Amino acid sequence: MGGAASVKGLKENWQRWSNQYQEYQKQNPFSHDSRAGMALPLKAQGDSGRPPQGSKTEQRGKDAHTHVSREVRELCEAIRRIGEPGNAVTVEFGKLFEHYVTISNKLVGIESDLLPLFM
Repeated sequence: MGGAASVKGLKENWQRWSNQYQEYQKQNPFSHDSRAGMALPLKAQGDSGRPPQGSKTEQRGKDAHTHVSREVRELCEAIRRIGEPGNAVTVEFGKLFEHYVTISNKLVGIESDLLPLFM
């Protein structure tokens, strides 16, 4: 009898999860399961395009922001330390590359965007 009870519990849990997921998909404007009468979020709303508060996605975004911000600060400190002062601190890319040995793959695009500013 224990086996039948555990199967029933699994079935109930699965059904509960399925119902919750269906409700979630009804709120998702990109889902094929969304309903025509559903109120779509307005772009002017503050949470438009943002992950649900408290979600793992939100936390990953915050963590990434913190990490990249720290790397940008380190890059700027390296530029100030080895650069030549003037109207703006300038440094040749080769010199920067030699001194800033921990070039991050996240900053490569940012650095190439900044190159014209430092030339």
